[in-house]
This record gives sequence, structure tokens and C-alpha cells, in this order.
Amino acid sequence: MKRSPSLRRNVNVASLSHSLSLLAAMSVAALVGLAPACGHERGSSQFPAPSQKQEAWDPNNDPLNLGPGFVRELDALPVSAKLAKVPWSDSYWPSRKGGISHRWLSSEPNDFQYASPSKDELARMSLRERAELSPAEKYDAYRGAYDYPLVKSEWKRVSPQNASWEGLCHGWAPAAIAFDEPQSLLAVNPDGIEIPFGSSDLKALLLYVQGQAESPPARMLGGRCNVAPESPDEALNRPECRDVNAGAFHVILANQLGLRKQGFVFDVQRDLQVWNQPVYSFESELLAERPPSPGAAPNAVREVVVESRVGYVNEISAQWLSLGAESSRSLSEVVYKYALEVDAQGRIVGGEWDAWKRPDFLWVEEKAPLRGRFAALGALYEKARRAEMPFPEPAPAPAPAPEPAPEPVASPAM
Repeated sequence: MKRSPSLRRNVNVASLSHSLSLLAAMSVAALVGLAPACGHERGSSQFPAPSQKQEAWDPNNDPLNLGPGFVRELDALPVSAKLAKVPWSDSYWPSRKGGISHRWLSSEPNDFQYASPSKDELARMSLRERAELSPAEKYDAYRGAYDYPLVKSEWKRVSPQNASWEGLCHGWAPAAIAFDEPQSLLAVNPDGIEIPFGSSDLKALLLYVQGQAESPPARMLGGRCNVAPESPDEALNRPECRDVNAGAFHVILANQLGLRKQGFVFDVQRDLQVWNQPVYSFESELLAERPPSPGAAPNAVREVVVESRVGYVNEISAQWLSLGAESSRSLSEVVYKYALEVDAQGRIVGGEWDAWKRPDFLWVEEKAPLRGRFAALGALYEKARRAEMPFPEPAPAPAPAPEPAPEPVASPAM
């Protein structure tokens, strides 16, 4: 089936410029209309065969959506790249566990039910007991806010009834790209009480600011496939479920990672669930050339079949120490195969996928400012990212020694 001419890349420039100005002022949540999302229970959904309809390079899939100046000449694009700084991994802070109000280090977190300590109670706690507080509690205590406003706002935002995959990965993925990985540290609040922060406590606060407290400008490529896997084939083959356009994807991959040395985020799950992951590397192999397929871009003179291996970062459980050199245990990769449509000047003008598997959408977001009630986090972050040595995890109190067994009582002589 041929592509509709109305869906080709030849869009009105003034209209596109206006669209880009709107995109630059919107948060990713507004762009995607997504619920806070990601998780660790990815299913193995069964999908229909790929649609025979060619994916169009329409306004939603123009690489200009992610910014101006992208190189489209295939011969000028690198075929591999890896960021010098791999984004850090962390928990996605599941909503059903309380988000960043979850006491992740405690063996009995009592999510949504615990009582946070008063100033006097906090002062009497051991360092270990303070270490077992949630990231939200620690930040409130560090600011001397013993009414715990951040904890209260988290308990209003999330619920034990949230889906298992819902969380803060829409904050984690861009924060992991924008911020350096913080070390654990020991801080002192205005009342002289020591508050120990693990690396994941600080990461939780950073990604919360990135995804919830602030709404940094974001740019997006593609549409969200907000469709359950068990939906009819017609629903799963809607335009927003067929994109991202393969040609646009390759342009972004090679430019963003290879030429600009910057990461980006993609939704690796192409259905109702949203799995935002930071992308840090790619390696492409140009497999073959062929004449344009039926439905290819009208100015395409050839197609280049490509296989790309894309590296991205996965979520892990919260950790006291920063991962540093151990970050490799959070890394994953996915292999995509697609055809690039190339014009007579050697420019990529479109593309099509070989299979159902593809990213749902791509996006970039500016670094969130640490200001207002999170200005104090800025000082903590600067100290933690520059620390030469991490603060060790406080040891649990030793288990009480068992009481000695009573001496046997001698039987009276007969």
C-alpha cells in the first residue's frame, strides 16, 4: 500500500516552526500524555504481524522535532558511538510502594502506614535507624521540616493500587543523562542532627525533581502507542503505534550519540506500558542496498538495509553506594533491523521497519533546575558528586546475645 502524500515529510515550514516552539515549552508528560511509568515486570506480549502499510515520515516523526541541524547524509553519519559518561541506573521508585517515600533500606518499610519521627525522636535514633528512612523523609529532616511535606505529597500522588509498572522512570531516564552519579554522604541538618544519604536516596530526589517537581522543556519524536497488546490488529497498527519512523530513528541515533555526544530517551515497550530508558550507545551495520520499495518516499532512489544494536540502561534496585565501575550490570541492548530510504543526494528521507519490534517514541529533556524547596538538594548534590570517598552504609545494630540457658536443677537425693 502506498503512503498517503499528506503524510510525507513535505510539511508546511511555518506550521512546523510553530509546532517546534510549542514542543520546546512542554514537559514530556504533556507531550506524551503518559502516566508515570516503567517497571521491572516486562511481559512477553504477542503482537500481530507487521502492517504492510509503509510508515510515513510525517510531522510527528521529523527529526527536526528534536532540534535543528541534524545531518541526514548517510555517508556523513557515524556507524557506531558510545557516550563517555554512561547514564546511571537506579530504582524506578514504584508508585504502589510509595514512590520516593518508600523506606527501601528497611526490612519492614510499612509503605503508606509508617509514622515519621519528630525532631526529638530523630535525635534519639541511631545512625542506622536514620539511614533506613525514605529519601523523602531524609530530605524533609535535612531541611528541618518535621511535618514531612514531601512524604505527605508523595502519599497523595501515589497509591498501593497503582499498576506494578508505574513509577518515576520519566524522571529517572533524563536525570540519569543530565546529572552526574552522586556518592553517598553524611549531612547535618539545622538542628545538628546527622542525616545519612545513600546514593539512591540522592538519585531519588534528583529524578523526582526532574519528573515531578519541575517541568523542563522537552522535545519528542513519534507518538505514544496507548494501546493494550490484546487489542485488535487495527488498533495496534494506528499511526502512533507504527512509528517511530525508521529513517528518523537512524538520523537521531547517529546524530545524537555519534555527532553531538548526547544521550536521549526512548520508550522501548511498544504498547500501553511506557518503559523510558536512557540510550547510551549504538553500532550499525549496513547490510545491503536495493531499489526503493513500493510506497517509499517519492524522492528515494535506493534503500539501505541496516541492523543496529542499541545500548540502553535498565532500572535496578536501590543501592547505598554509587555503581561507578559496576554500572555494567544495569546495561541492556536491543537489535533493530530496518531499511533507510535515500535520495539522489545521499540524504535519508524515510524508512521502514523489518519487524514489529521498534521504539514507541524518542525524547530529550533539559536538565531540571534545583531551586525553591529543592535548592538545598543542589548543595547536597554538588557535595556528593565531588566527594572523594563515599559514606559507608551504617551497620545494623548487632542482634542481642541469646540469654544463657538455665542451669539444670539437680534432683533431690532419695
